[in-house]
Amino acid sequence: MVIRMLRSIEINNLRGISRCKIRDLNRINILIGKNGSGKSTILDAIYIASSSVYPEDDIILKNKLDYIISRHTNRGDEA
Repeated sequence: MVIRMLRSIEINNLRGISRCKIRDLNRINILIGKNGSGKSTILDAIYIASSSVYPEDDIILKNKLDYIISRHTNRGDEA
């Protein structure tokens, strides 16, 4: 079993975030901000990116989500 860690994530058009790039993700990351600033949206994007291994995954097709999440793993390949 290969365990991959996200090292960066790009979020486009997800809830209140129109465009966001987060680089240099580590094993532990802390999100700090006011209510409604997008902390939970970033966590949701990380969850979706980490659970969507294939473009055909149910999480994308069933919900017909209108956004793109690019994820990059510690192996340097886009997953």
